[in-house]
Amino acid sequence: MKNNLIRKTEKTLRKLTALSTLLSASYIAHAKPAQAEEVHKVAVESTFTNDKDILKIRPYDHNFTKNSQRVDMLVGRNFGPATLYNYWKFDQNGRSWGGARLDVGFKALEDRLSFDLQTRYFLGLNEESKDEVYAIPTIYYQVFDFLKVGVMGYGKNSIDDGKKPYFFLGPSVVIKPTKHVSFRFFYGPDMFGEGEMIYPKIDYNH
Repeated sequence: MKNNLIRKTEKTLRKLTALSTLLSASYIAHAKPAQAEEVHKVAVESTFTNDKDILKIRPYDHNFTKNSQRVDMLVGRNFGPATLYNYWKFDQNGRSWGGARLDVGFKALEDRLSFDLQTRYFLGLNEESKDEVYAIPTIYYQVFDFLKVGVMGYGKNSIDDGKKPYFFLGPSVVIKPTKHVSFRFFYGPDMFGEGEMIYPKIDYNH
């Protein structure tokens, strides 16, 4: 009986997933061409794992809206459903931050449905760098072994810089063509300017 319920729930989720994907694609297709087709940010990240120890390096994180580039490095350890990182990031404008990132998540429906919350807190390491707080939740449903679809949220509060905190949600797709490589695409408001943005991120897991 439990397996039947899981199968029925999965069928319902697949239908909802297909519907939400079609609606998202329709919205993007009917958006303003200059906004819908423009990629505002691209990131490439490599992850090295040794048992529970994790090293993440993001050598390329380019913001086209502000014409700036950033490098990130994370050293962390997994504690079951949670992973804690030390986090450093530097950009070409001389700004630098140090802080912590906490990832917490769980899965359901035979691991097809995943809920994750990523929180970050940064201290500015020089006068040009303000303290920052981030919250990035995601919900994904694995439609196929190589494809997950869902929503991604992005919230940020820059402390003492005079800007209002913000939070928004948008559709997201993760494509994993091989065991080691995955591509994540996010579509939503441009966090760095006006209009909408497309944000692709490439991950390589060693």
